[in-house]
Amino acid sequence: FNDLKEEAKASFDPEEFGTSSTQNLREKIESPRFRQILSRANIAETFMGDVETIMESIFSDREISLCVGTIKTTHNFIFDHSLEVAIHSALIARRFDFTRAEIKEIVLGSLLHDVGQILLPEDLLKKPTPLTPQEEGVLRQHPVLGYYLLKERSDVSLLAAHVAYQ
Repeated sequence: FNDLKEEAKASFDPEEFGTSSTQNLREKIESPRFRQILSRANIAETFMGDVETIMESIFSDREISLCVGTIKTTHNFIFDHSLEVAIHSALIARRFDFTRAEIKEIVLGSLLHDVGQILLPEDLLKKPTPLTPQEEGVLRQHPVLGYYLLKERSDVSLLAAHVAYQ
């Protein structure tokens, strides 16, 4: 996944994020070259084990912290924040009587909700000082970028892509 991240980032000039419209960035993401790069990432295969662990914990009423501990030791690259979002989303969806299949897609979308950040400049994401208004604007584009990365993939449902966009 990291190799693809670097290749995808190399397709963008970091300056574009501050000057390009969302439509221009969308067109770039939807270009055949960029789609070919992303087609090599098997998102469902990468994350489905984690999704299943969350689902099993939520539906069996096991201790939720056990679920988080299992996932963190399996895939260290998943941010704590994404795990928390996925778990809370699953609990809320279960409370509102979503089907198990819908909750599974909600969990996957929640785990991927920050995937658009892979296209943002690393120095922006790790900046130790407060962001400028322009930098905040760039950072706010990541949900849209993530949605366009996910929406037409065969291994990610449209529901999961929409959840990631939220």
